[in-house]
Amino acid sequence: MSADLLGRVAAKSAESGRLQTPITAVGLIAPEKRLGFRLHPLLAALCQRVGDGGFGPAESLLSLTPAPQSDDESTVADSYLDCIPPADADTW
Repeated sequence: MSADLLGRVAAKSAESGRLQTPITAVGLIAPEKRLGFRLHPLLAALCQRVGDGGFGPAESLLSLTPAPQSDDESTVADSYLDCIPPADADTW
């Protein structure tokens, strides 16, 4: 993983009005457990070094954790799990 890439993303993201506080390595455990898999190392590094959401195209990268100031903002896990049909669903 390129420290240069993380640095460039961090510099550009500093302009975002929605940038969330970075997440800790311990803070990654609950979202990964809820998702059922580990995050890609680049996404994990971005969330730990840049911010836990609120940056990227249209400042729209979702947070891994619920924002303390907002009850209605979806997290990455919420959005992902909402797309998976129940095991007994007829998806054909």
